[in-house]
Amino acid sequence: AFEMDKVIAFDFDGTVSSYRSGWTGVGDLPDPPVNGIRELFQKLKKAGMVIVIYSCRARELAGYKAIVAWLTKWKLIEFVESVTYSKPIARCYVDDRAIQFRGDPQEMFWKIMNFRSWTEDGNEERNAL
Repeated sequence: AFEMDKVIAFDFDGTVSSYRSGWTGVGDLPDPPVNGIRELFQKLKKAGMVIVIYSCRARELAGYKAIVAWLTKWKLIEFVESVTYSKPIARCYVDDRAIQFRGDPQEMFWKIMNFRSWTEDGNEERNAL
C-alpha cells in the first residue's frame, strides 16, 4: 500500500504509448512511447511519486502481458510500480481522453460536446519519439 498522494495513475493508450495506429488488438502494441514520457517518469520517480499504469487492455491476460512487454522493450518498466485494468486510488489521473470537472455542470456539457483528444487535434507529429 502506498500513500494515495504519491500515486500518479497513467492511462496507457495515447498517454504513455503514442497509439498512432489506433486499436489493432488487445495484445498488439505497435507504436512507440509518447515523446518525453521517459523523462517525465524519471522526474516523477525522483520526486518520490509512484507510477501506476491503468488500461482496459489489462483486463485480459494477453493485454496485461503485452503492456508489461512493451514497457520492458522501451525501458520504462523500471519506473512503473504496477499495471492494472482498474482505476487505482491516486493523487491524479493522466489520460488523453479525460476532462477535469471544475464544479460547473453547464461548462461540463460544453466540454463534453466539443471534446477532442490531443491525438485528434492535428498535433500527431509531436506524438511519438
